[in-house]
Amino acid sequence: MDHLHLLASTLVALGHGQDLVDVLPDTDYPWVRAAAALARGDVGESADICAAMGARTEEAHDRLLLAELLIEQGRRAEADVELERALAFYSNVGATRCMRRGEALLAASA
Repeated sequence: MDHLHLLASTLVALGHGQDLVDVLPDTDYPWVRAAAALARGDVGESADICAAMGARTEEAHDRLLLAELLIEQGRRAEADVELERALAFYSNVGATRCMRRGEALLAASA
C-alpha cells in the first residue's frame, strides 16, 4: 500500500493534502497512518512511521522533505540532522538525483 504514500506526497504538492485526510479511514494500518500524517503536514511523523515499517525509500523521501520545511522555518540544525539521515540512504542506494537535491540544501547553509 505504499501507493498511499505516493498519493499523499502528490496531493500535498498540489495543495490538496486535506482532501486525502478527509477520505482516509481511521485505522492503525501503518501505510494509512503514514499517508495521513504526510497529507496533514506532519512529515516527521510520516517519516517515523515509514522507518518503523522498514520503508526506507519513503522514509528518506519524507526526511528530505522535512529538511526543506525546517530550513524554511529557520531551523537549520534540525534540518541538517534530517538531511544527513536522508543522504545516508540515498548514498547507499546510489540515488544521485536525490543526493544532489540534499547536497544542495546542505551547501546552502555554508
